[in-house]
Amino acid sequence: MKSVKSGKDRVVLDTSLFVNPDVRYDFGDSPTEAIKGFLVIAEQIPSLEFYMPSSIFRELLNFVDQRKIPGRLLAILHQKSPSKHELSCPAFLLYELIEDIRDRINKGLRIAEKAVRNAG
Repeated sequence: MKSVKSGKDRVVLDTSLFVNPDVRYDFGDSPTEAIKGFLVIAEQIPSLEFYMPSSIFRELLNFVDQRKIPGRLLAILHQKSPSKHELSCPAFLLYELIEDIRDRINKGLRIAEKAVRNAG
């Protein structure tokens, strides 16, 4: 989605980009190194703006050595929470979410039923 003010495409980041081993190795071997690697790449893409909700940013700081994080992170990664009252979501995503929740609940119920049968 393009920002009206700057005309740049906006990218919202999550902690998993830097913490999940399957994803972060493209940027670095540890969460701290992944942030550094991300910064190198992000600085080369001026057409993008990077955002992260402040709650997610605080969570990310639990996984990294804050002393080794370059100060330019705050210049590149904007901390901004989404406006909950102005957010729009395609119905397809809502249906997918509901279906996923149903599947998880049903799976949990099947596991619980099996455990009860095996116990008694």
